[in-house]
Amino acid sequence: QQQQQQQPKVKRLAIRAVRRDGLHIKVCCEDMELAGEIVQDLCRFVQCNALESYADFPAELERFQALLGRVRDYNEVRVRLTADMADSSERVKALVIRAEDARLLGEMEAMRRMYAELYALNGELIGEYVKRSNNHSALLAALKDVNHMISKAANLRMGPAKARIVAECRAAIKQKNFQALAQIVTHGSGSRNRATSSN
Repeated sequence: QQQQQQQPKVKRLAIRAVRRDGLHIKVCCEDMELAGEIVQDLCRFVQCNALESYADFPAELERFQALLGRVRDYNEVRVRLTADMADSSERVKALVIRAEDARLLGEMEAMRRMYAELYALNGELIGEYVKRSNNHSALLAALKDVNHMISKAANLRMGPAKARIVAECRAAIKQKNFQALAQIVTHGSGSRNRATSSN
């Protein structure tokens, strides 16, 4: 049997220019990254140094919202795990002191019990550290994807608008204002549109 060769995915693309109170260009494409590359190439070709745009990519924004939800969840888990490990560290300190007191008093049975608890608690701490490490790796990977989305959104603009969208997105992430991110990506901080990029 002959194996069918996998057909390359075809990406639909249409570019329309309309003169209405200036030149309006509409890039119709389902791929946000491709649309951004086209916008950047067009701006370089016509030597346009400043460009605002409205971005309408429902599928991309839906995935972005899901991604932001994961980032929010990873952050909540990180805070909880950090608090749990801090509590466990305090318990370790207390057990070490109690075990040393028991040794000095010659209470060997109590000392052995304290060290047994320390051994069990140490196992818990190692398990918590592994969870925290895995959560941290997942959070970094998700934030990398968020940064990629910001880069794609910025490429739909040029000049001050491009720089502004990066700055505002980073500020929203720092403030954990994830709801504002999708608005910034779509509207470019709500500035008046001079070009439109859509799916």
